[in-house]
Amino acid sequence: METLLKLLLVIPIVLMLTGCPGPEIISESPPYAFTLNADFNTTFYKSMLWEDGYAGLKGPVCQLIQKGSGMDEEIGNFRIELVCCWSSVDGTPGSSGGYITDGHGGTLYIECEEELSGSGFPSDYPNNQTVINGKIQFTGGTGRFEGATGDGVMACTVNTGVSEATMAHHWEGSIKCIKED
Repeated sequence: METLLKLLLVIPIVLMLTGCPGPEIISESPPYAFTLNADFNTTFYKSMLWEDGYAGLKGPVCQLIQKGSGMDEEIGNFRIELVCCWSSVDGTPGSSGGYITDGHGGTLYIECEEELSGSGFPSDYPNNQTVINGKIQFTGGTGRFEGATGDGVMACTVNTGVSEATMAHHWEGSIKCIKED
């Protein structure tokens, strides 16, 4: 009998809760335009690609692979993956890019052009506290980022003096999508 009374008290509460609306999924549809202002961190590791001429670069190519997450007021929480390449022979930067994935599975594609002071990327790059600036291009995507374009600037600082190498990033830019049916 006691169990029946408890159950009778729980049933109205469950019925009230099922009538509540679920969380609203915010998903902008084109056309839209917004400003990106994101601070985020990535962890990274460096590898060597031994083929000469990979990505149009001389000799073995150094590759930096970054993964991280962050938050932007317009995009919300996101994950980011980036790959940067440069020649270990002459320090010439090669292709750089990756993507941001928002909390709803939309993917925004990115191309990067890093700028270091000096004559290029040294073979022992990145050193602790190296500051990297550059330009970013947004080149389409999936979901709400399908057809998105835009550009911006990036600034990041390398921290290799810890157990896991990290980069602290700050990106600013604009993203727009004008999708015509």
